[in-house]
Parts: sequence; C-alpha cells; structure tokens
Amino acid sequence: MHREEFEQIVQAERDKHRAYEHHINVCTALGCVAYGSEKVVDALEAEVKERGLEHKCKITGVGCLGLCGNGPIMKTEPDNQFYQSVKPSDSADIVDHLGKEPVKRIHLPQNSPFFIGQQRV
Repeated sequence: MHREEFEQIVQAERDKHRAYEHHINVCTALGCVAYGSEKVVDALEAEVKERGLEHKCKITGVGCLGLCGNGPIMKTEPDNQFYQSVKPSDSADIVDHLGKEPVKRIHLPQNSPFFIGQQRV
C-alpha cells in the first residue's frame, strides 16, 4: 500500500467518526466481557435506538481500557468520561448525561490512582 492510499483510508475513517456527535466506547476485551460488557453494549444500542439517536451517537466495542477488575469499563467522547462497573440498567443515565456532568455513581475519575502517571497511547 502506498502512503497516499493509507492517508485516504485514515481520512475516510476520520470522516466516519466525525459524523457522530457522541461516541460510547465499551471495553469488550476478555475481562470486561466476563463482567457482562456485551450486555451493556446491547442495552446502550437499544437505548440510543429508542431515543432515535442512531445518527448522533455511536456505540462501539473496543479493546481494553484498563482497570479490568472494575469492569465493564467504558469511555464517552468527546467529553472524555470513563465509567466503571457499568450495568445494562445504567444505559438510560449514561445517554442522559452525554455532553454533561458524568453519572457520579459509576464515574471513574481520570485522577484516580490507577490512571495517575500513565501515558495513554
């Protein structure tokens, strides 16, 4: 593949990403799957669909977000909020809080001891 082809692919992916106002990335790595993250993805997709937000909010299963023992872990964008121990029943609150203050009972602050000193790549 030539560099130009790669850059076109990257640009196409960025354009797809920008098409949504909000992104909810749910860890679907082994640890979080064991805690039920696939059911969380299903519940979030159903909540978004029920509200007619499919063209504004994208739900994506992603690789490990860290802190597996507190799974399922998820992150919202562009507000950059992390959540822990997420249950399917949290879906409505998560969607309600997109672009607003986080859902406090499941919020995972980025200044928590787990994240301090880490360089995310």
